[in-house]
Amino acid sequence: MSTADEYNGWTNRETWAVALHLSNDEGMYEAARAVLGSVASERAAADTLEDWTRSLFEERGADARTLLLMALDIGSLWRVNWREVAASLVNA
Repeated sequence: MSTADEYNGWTNRETWAVALHLSNDEGMYEAARAVLGSVASERAAADTLEDWTRSLFEERGADARTLLLMALDIGSLWRVNWREVAASLVNA
């Protein structure tokens, strides 16, 4: 059963956009997988991934243009289904 918010098979567009950005760039993909490498539970993986992704936007040394475009594309991080994104990265 699909919901009105479902987007390309993901919970919503924001979840799809985060998953896309984290998996579309090899460096970011490897970094995200490394962050999740030692996390034991699904909930901990979701929390860890959310914290790590949010920290990307707070870092001053990061590629500001890339992060700005990513943030504009994603929109609101509060709508992201972090468990779904974490599972997609762990099970890749």
